[in-house]
Amino acid sequence: AGVRFHSRGIGADGHVSNFVETEQVVVSDAGTSSYVVVRGSIPLFWQEGEALVTLKPSPAVMPGKPHSATMHTHLQRLTRTYGHVA
Repeated sequence: AGVRFHSRGIGADGHVSNFVETEQVVVSDAGTSSYVVVRGSIPLFWQEGEALVTLKPSPAVMPGKPHSATMHTHLQRLTRTYGHVA
């Protein structure tokens, strides 16, 4: 399964677990272009209670956490780094 299953969700600083940036660069006679894909854990405070019992556990959002503020921080960081995010 791998170590990515040891960390989930978002931290208080707005960073998500398992964040990955992949860039494909194509160079040809016509010029150079780049395509960037980013992905990571769901930007909420959540957990998987039955993760050890089933292969497809359902995420459970943790109550009482600052979901909106930390997701906003995360999305602002993405926009600052990458511009408009589709």
